[in-house]
Amino acid sequence: DLSRQSNRAGLGMLSVVVVNQATGLPGEGFFELARSLDRDFEHQEEFFNSEFELVCQKFRDIDERIPPISPHG
Repeated sequence: DLSRQSNRAGLGMLSVVVVNQATGLPGEGFFELARSLDRDFEHQEEFFNSEFELVCQKFRDIDERIPPISPHG
């Protein structure tokens, strides 16, 4: 529900920051939710990277004190 709300607000899917430690990617439920929100993509990793950057940038815009971070630690 939080990802639906953040996506609706133009902030991206906030759950993008929750990743599997082994794969470094969100679980399949994240990608299923993205598709249900009409987010169109072919490659999960590319979508994850772009969504992660979108969410980080939106929150940096809100609070410029947030330092840049990498999706892979």
